[in-house]
Amino acid sequence: MDLAKIIVIGLLFAVIIVYLQSINREIALVATIVAGIIILLSIVDLLYEVFDLYRQIATLGGINGDLLKLIIKITLICYVVEFAVGIIEDFGLKSLADKVSVVGKLLIVIMAAPVITSLLNLIKNLIG
Repeated sequence: MDLAKIIVIGLLFAVIIVYLQSINREIALVATIVAGIIILLSIVDLLYEVFDLYRQIATLGGINGDLLKLIIKITLICYVVEFAVGIIEDFGLKSLADKVSVVGKLLIVIMAAPVITSLLNLIKNLIG
C-alpha cells in the first residue's frame, strides 16, 4: 500500500475517532487500536521487502544470520513498544505508559548484548 492510501486511512480514522469521542470514549479507544492495527498491517509487504534487503546486505557483509535476526527482533520490539505506549497514553495512563517504555528499553539493552559482543570482537580482530 502506498503512502497516500495510508495517509487517507489515517485521516479517515482520525475523523471517525474524534466523532466517536463525543459519543462514547470507550468505542473511540477501540477504534484507535483498530486504526493502528490496520495501518500497521497495510505495510507488512513493505516490511518483508526491507527484511529481505537486510538479509542480502548481511550475506554480502558476512554477518551471521542469527545476529541479523536478533537485530530485526530488536527493531520490531522498538516499534511494538512505541505502539503500545501510544495506545496506553490514549487511555490517559501516562504513568503506565512510561513504565512500559522503560521495560521495553531494558529488554532492548538485554537483547543487544550479543550484538555488542560481536561488534567488540570485530574491533578486536581488526586491531590485533
